[in-house]
Amino acid sequence: MTFIPVPGRGGVLPLAREKAVASGGAWEDGGLLLVNASNEYAECAADPASIFAVALHAVGAGSGALYPVGRKEFPPNRAQGIWAGHEFGFIADYAGTLGTPNTAYGVVRSADTFWRVDFAETVNTRLTLTDIAQTVAPLSQRRVRVKFLTANVGVL
Repeated sequence: MTFIPVPGRGGVLPLAREKAVASGGAWEDGGLLLVNASNEYAECAADPASIFAVALHAVGAGSGALYPVGRKEFPPNRAQGIWAGHEFGFIADYAGTLGTPNTAYGVVRSADTFWRVDFAETVNTRLTLTDIAQTVAPLSQRRVRVKFLTANVGVL
């Protein structure tokens, strides 16, 4: 998972919404989603200007014992996402050299199909880096805490 919601004050999670999946939709958990004109979830394209939600689970074709109905999501063709608004925080993987807290950066969908904070992108910014505590010892993880910029969050 690339973007993970962080509980807000009082342990409250951001608002989750369930919607139909756009035709041909496929993404990994933690992916960035938009809502199309038919009110369906679809994965954001590269450098998304509007981000509606963060996927709570993977979507797409699946086979084997883990996916008895032939889809990764259940029920088929339905998906849940955590709304990116209200300045709720997310823990996210990142690409490149660690950025500076309280600075805006972009997002990138890597070749492995996972979304990450892109510290090299400072022009088309989509979120603010709020905390780098997980990157230092003893955790030493390639994860940071971020909030999406209000201007780039899709409206409910």
